[in-house]
Amino acid sequence: ATSNILIENGTFNIKSVDDSIHSNSAIKIQGGDITLSSSDDGMHADNTINISGGSINIVKSYEGIEANYIIIDDGDIKVISSDDGINISGGTNQSNGRMDEFSDNGGYLKINGGNIYVNASGDGLDSNGSIYITNGYVTVDGPTNSGNGSLDYNGEFIISGGTLIAVGSSGMAENVSSSSTQTTIQINLNNMASGVIEFGSIKYSPSKNYQNIIISSSSLELNKEYTLKIDGSQYSTYTLTQTVT
Repeated sequence: ATSNILIENGTFNIKSVDDSIHSNSAIKIQGGDITLSSSDDGMHADNTINISGGSINIVKSYEGIEANYIIIDDGDIKVISSDDGINISGGTNQSNGRMDEFSDNGGYLKINGGNIYVNASGDGLDSNGSIYITNGYVTVDGPTNSGNGSLDYNGEFIISGGTLIAVGSSGMAENVSSSSTQTTIQINLNNMASGVIEFGSIKYSPSKNYQNIIISSSSLELNKEYTLKIDGSQYSTYTLTQTVT
């Protein structure tokens, strides 16, 4: 569409060479059962994507969901991408007219609810602006190569609620911003690991190897000792002395 796309309900199964769903302006999804397979973006809007319901399964993409502003209020979302999973587009570099992926463009990803899973070979949650999580359940199986990370942002990443579990390589790993209000821990392992992660009441089984673990949850308490177990074996113990550790 050259203007807006609104999906309220229905069943969609789209296999495309270019973007499966594309708008030069905005996309709003309020419901429906949507399966997308794309050689480019699963879903792309030049301006805004707002998801407030429905089931979205992006089984193949270069980048899964991309826009300058992405707001997720609800929905069951699964993204598989060969590059970035959920991406806030870069701003325009006036000297060359190309997208500059290394500057804060003022865009943002806001997650206020929903059940979101990202499996990305590039960055998992990638923002050339900022990221905000207030609620929802977000899991990220990020890259195994050191040139990308499960989280990547150029502005700020504030988490104040919900659950975030993100794993990936450690070379470019970033934690959430120190001004976040929900207890969060980032752990860099000595070597790549595989298997189920257990940390307090949190239990997660990544689909691939990982060396970096980020966990944020309201169940984590300050000044309490936690044991990290990997594949059933004790790895180490940590005391959370700061909100962001």
